[in-house]
Amino acid sequence: MNQDRTEFQLNDDICEAVNCSDTAATTILVKTGNRSVTLNLCNSCITKFEDTPAETIKKGKGGK
Repeated sequence: MNQDRTEFQLNDDICEAVNCSDTAATTILVKTGNRSVTLNLCNSCITKFEDTPAETIKKGKGGK
């Protein structure tokens, strides 16, 4: 992933959570030590990151 990436697009991406192949509805930024990782997640998998320091970047079609 390009570290200088500033635009986040869903474009019908697949959810990046383990064992999920639904369409991503939201992109979140998860802090991992000194860096951050963007994840495209479906509405069902967003709850897996509720206790994680995360910031919602973009909500797409069907996002809450």
